[in-house]
Amino acid sequence: LHSILKLHKADKKLIQDGEIQSNIIKTLKQEYRELYSFWDDLKMQVWDLYQFNMCKVRLQLKPEEEEEKEEINNTLNSLTYKLQSKGKTRHLLSVHELDHQLKLHQTDISEKTRKFEKLWAEHIDLNKQLSEGRGPYPCPICHNQLELHWCALSCGHYYCFECIEVMLQQVAEDFIECSVCRDRQLHKVSYIDARETVTDCPKIEKYIYSTKISQIVKVLMELKKEDKGVKVLLFSSWEDVLDVVKKELDKNEISSELALPDNVNVKIRNFKNPAKNVTVLLLPVELELKDINLSEANHIMFAEPLMNPEDELQAIGRIDRIGQKRDTFIHKFLMKNTIEEDIHQATTSNAQKWGKKVVTIQRLLDLFKVPELADRPEEET
Repeated sequence: LHSILKLHKADKKLIQDGEIQSNIIKTLKQEYRELYSFWDDLKMQVWDLYQFNMCKVRLQLKPEEEEEKEEINNTLNSLTYKLQSKGKTRHLLSVHELDHQLKLHQTDISEKTRKFEKLWAEHIDLNKQLSEGRGPYPCPICHNQLELHWCALSCGHYYCFECIEVMLQQVAEDFIECSVCRDRQLHKVSYIDARETVTDCPKIEKYIYSTKISQIVKVLMELKKEDKGVKVLLFSSWEDVLDVVKKELDKNEISSELALPDNVNVKIRNFKNPAKNVTVLLLPVELELKDINLSEANHIMFAEPLMNPEDELQAIGRIDRIGQKRDTFIHKFLMKNTIEEDIHQATTSNAQKWGKKVVTIQRLLDLFKVPELADRPEEET
């Protein structure tokens, strides 16, 4: 409303009131974020106190009266066939159990200390190697040198991406076994990037809708960091997806416009207007944009693979046209091991058969067909 007032040159007092209200809303949004963060920290503090109290409960000593009562109950219980639950008093220890419990805890402490010292030594060694400009020891499976980035298991051993992917594919359970120390551990694989550290990496809103949208926001923030005036077109086949992306962009203070059939001309004008400083124009794929020049942008993003390659070429043609003086970039976002990979592979390997007028129902059904066991590659069977 404030923008409309300024656009139509309304009364200055109304515009000033609008600016005040707009600033109030921005302040309330900032206050909400701070309060949300505060309550989240408070929740974690309460949870830690709860865990601490649970630890104290587990270490209680039985009172003398409880000991005598338990002896009587045990005598009476031995005379009945009823099953007795020990859950109520399991956390209470007798005096004669203290030495045994103490030894168990000391053994646990020793084991955890050894693991910590091992990981700490490997951490020191890795930092030394990185400071000298070299990676850690070669991958223990393929023996290729690890240089820029690699993966690490919780035991502290490192693998290249290709080998860790094969290991994860061959594991049927939730545990993975290190090929070096044979330690059986959960699927906790860390990614290590040994390239130059970026201290002012863009911060993404903590609670974001999904992995894919989080990656879209991350790429946009990196582009904006490289070029503050960058302009991006983002296409999706579903308006619901564009609505969600718009909300996440607003959370992360990335200015955007959502163009729909009833407001497309207004949104495009806002996108082209330097004074509006709009970074992202969100567009449904089905919008008719054949004669529209959007060469102000030089980045195009596709939130999912498109079934019709002609739609993709039409979208790319909005920025890759005569008069474009900058390099153009195409960003495609796919979820690994999902039907999106199958769609992308099918439409890129044989684009001519996926046009709107030539695609068949059988070709669409083939996307959902699971290959027979005999037809699968050997590593997947």
